[in-house]
Amino acid sequence: MKPIKSEIKYRLKIKADTLHTLLILLFITGLILTMITAVSKSASAQSMQCSICGKTIRGDYWKYGDKVICNQCKNSLPTCEMCGIPMKKFYDVEGHKICPDCYNNKLTRCEKCNTPIYTYWNWEGPDGKTHKLCKNCLEKAMGYCELCGKSLTGKSWTVTSDSTGRTGKYCDYCKNHSHTCFYCSLLVPWNAQPLKDGRYICSYCRQTLLSQQSDFKKIKSEVNSVFANELNLKLNHNPSLSLVDLPKLKKLVKANQTSENQSGGDNMGLYVGTKLITTDSKGKKTTKLQQGDIYILNYMPRDVAVWVMAHEMAHGWYEERVFTHKDPLIVEGFAEWVAYHVLKQKGLNTLAESITKREDEVYGKGLRFLLNMEKERGFKGVLDYVTR
Repeated sequence: MKPIKSEIKYRLKIKADTLHTLLILLFITGLILTMITAVSKSASAQSMQCSICGKTIRGDYWKYGDKVICNQCKNSLPTCEMCGIPMKKFYDVEGHKICPDCYNNKLTRCEKCNTPIYTYWNWEGPDGKTHKLCKNCLEKAMGYCELCGKSLTGKSWTVTSDSTGRTGKYCDYCKNHSHTCFYCSLLVPWNAQPLKDGRYICSYCRQTLLSQQSDFKKIKSEVNSVFANELNLKLNHNPSLSLVDLPKLKKLVKANQTSENQSGGDNMGLYVGTKLITTDSKGKKTTKLQQGDIYILNYMPRDVAVWVMAHEMAHGWYEERVFTHKDPLIVEGFAEWVAYHVLKQKGLNTLAESITKREDEVYGKGLRFLLNMEKERGFKGVLDYVTR
């Protein structure tokens, strides 16, 4: 039994010595690794350079992705307003400091001029798609107020003239403070001077404005030629022509409103026919048109003058043939119907179509009634109807 105990003690001693040796080796290894790591870190710190100034970094530093920036550059240089990285060179975009990388790769670009933009506006184009535009391109796309020239990027208004088909674009201020053209409903600047009778006329209508008696006589001759040669509506009398201002025309319309001599009138023209009634020996009365007079507003655009002249001359043709009282719907509707055909013959299609859309109960309604009749009975059928 004694030899066995001695062997056990010997083995335990060997194991204790081995464990002690292992612990010493582990301690030495850890110490060596710590020293290597410290040397590595020291060497790394000594070789690390700032991405902006290029100087070796000593002390604190800042890391942005693959960029390393020293503390001095971080605190002294401006910061990109998109990525937040300090920068030495930058672009000023609408007052915002943007680094070259963000300027070239991240900023939104205007879809018209391709300029990088910090702020953009969504604009729906004619293609129905929404486009991102810079302010300059947006102003060009939206247009400018036709009266004051200001950009229409804010609240704006589009006004379309029924008589000319022309469209005007205006800013909110001009829309609410300007005057309306007497003839085409487009806007006139708030500080524009009206005619003596109070009428405002837009710059577009002024381009063809007629003011002389001779100008209106030429229009009358042109319309008379269409009557005789194109529509077979020859007048047997030559009505006089007088140019009047708006107050004078209104007085004439009012004076003839209930008279049997009055065959029609509106705020731009009037035809007055004077009839002679005779009685023969058998007591039979005969009515004959003795004289016709046309009164028309002075200062009128040429196209409108053709329309009004044709309307009033149609009253003259009607007065030569119809002596009994007729419904104003037929009387005024017929004058508009003739004027419509004259405008079509003269190539003034936009104005011709616009008068078919008048919403009043006499002129517009009467014209549409006879146009529908013309589709069924033809041109001569309408003449037979109104003169029966």
